[in-house]
Amino acid sequence: MLPFSLRYLTFALAYWAFASLVYFLCFGAVANISASFFESASSVFDIGPVAAVTGLGLLVFCILSGFFDRRRLLAVLILTCAQVPFFSGFHMMKVCIPQITAFWADDAFARLDRVLHGNQDAFLLYHGLLGEMIPNAAVVTAYFPVWLTIAYVYPALVAAFEPNEARAMRHIRLHFISWVLLGTVVALIFASAGPIYVSLLTGADDFAYLDAFLQADPGAFAGVIHLQRELWTEHSTGALGSGISAFPSLHVAAATLPVVWMVDRFGWYGLISALFPAVIQYGSVLTGFHYAVDGYASVLVVVLCHALIRRHGGRAAAA
Repeated sequence: MLPFSLRYLTFALAYWAFASLVYFLCFGAVANISASFFESASSVFDIGPVAAVTGLGLLVFCILSGFFDRRRLLAVLILTCAQVPFFSGFHMMKVCIPQITAFWADDAFARLDRVLHGNQDAFLLYHGLLGEMIPNAAVVTAYFPVWLTIAYVYPALVAAFEPNEARAMRHIRLHFISWVLLGTVVALIFASAGPIYVSLLTGADDFAYLDAFLQADPGAFAGVIHLQRELWTEHSTGALGSGISAFPSLHVAAATLPVVWMVDRFGWYGLISALFPAVIQYGSVLTGFHYAVDGYASVLVVVLCHALIRRHGGRAAAA
């Protein structure tokens, strides 16, 4: 696992270097290696306690389980550190998307959403079914601090807890490929901003009800509203931040990765973990960041990528 973690770090740095070049070509400036992944959210949401509890729990569990030897511990630390340049590069690329191509696909995805959800926006169907069952504050907590922590530590989590090294490497590769393929390549091809930004982009009021919905519950959504405004400001000025991009949903993709791992390890029992990406999918639509199809596409691509990686790994082992 240690040599693999070093290769992961190399690829993360290469991705960051490539993203820095693209950012320079787009804005004529050199971005730093800041963890913008954390900075945008931590300015609004208190992620410190969640990150601390997750990190402490990871360490205690590993020690009690006797999984760690020094080489494994070093691999986990390298994978954790590699996430800083990796996510910095990811968000630089995300910020560059509207500089490379216009947000052209929002209308198409909005129409597709309505076709798939009974000629209505997915928000209306989702909230009608689940609005009384799931508190808004719980959705926001899952969507931001909990998801943020899991997404960041996921490769280290796999390295620490997966006893089968070949399977661990497969799922860490899947993590890297999913973020780059979905968040950079696919997002660039199908550039879209998301329902909450449609009025700012086009002046259309198709999703005006989303603003009213969010503002009606400031206790739950004050931070979400502030973050959306901050992201739009960063988008308008070209500042390095988290960027705006709806399709596909990396929130749902990242939440799906642990489910694929659990199913790979425990069989169909692992589907119990699918509750988390289901909540994230609901939150992505509820907050207006995404169309429902953004999440559906992400799940499909993650599952297909895993099947291809596993098939290739099986062929390589047989050879």
